[in-house]
Amino acid sequence: MMEAALPVTVCIVALLSDRIFGEPKWHPLVLFGRFAKRTERSLNNSTKSAGILGVLLVTVPPSLIIYLIQINIEIFWLRALFDLLVMYIVIGWQSMKEHALAVMKPLVENKIETAREKLGIIVSRETKNMDEELIVGSTIESVLENGHDCVFASLFWYALLGPAGAVGHRLVNTLDAMWGYKN
Repeated sequence: MMEAALPVTVCIVALLSDRIFGEPKWHPLVLFGRFAKRTERSLNNSTKSAGILGVLLVTVPPSLIIYLIQINIEIFWLRALFDLLVMYIVIGWQSMKEHALAVMKPLVENKIETAREKLGIIVSRETKNMDEELIVGSTIESVLENGHDCVFASLFWYALLGPAGAVGHRLVNTLDAMWGYKN
């Protein structure tokens, strides 16, 4: 009975933990991002096979490590703690809220240039000529898209494939933000 309730309990506690504590001060995705940048520099020769190899090299090993740890934890409460830790790191609900508020606060204070700068942190498009309406719309769009990626999709992949699935999703999603452009 407790095994069946584990995913739901982990998701609820991870969401609450994220809301209370926010992102960890040192986030593992930062290390992943550095590794992905080095891999991109090494393999970026514009071939599909190099791209596929790059994606596999940077996403499969971490996901596999999480999976191997997961299947080797036999004590229920340790497994629950491991799942909770992974999901706490994977979920970015509070972070999205903080980024959105960082854009909206200067807008309320009529500091449009600061709002543009803060928006530039969360969107991949040019913000220097955006008016207030575009800033608001872009912020809402970013929160909805990134909220899906770092909350709902993470919960879905955890429910489907456990912590390794959630980690795999977040890594591929991070690569999309880093490598998902034609330049």
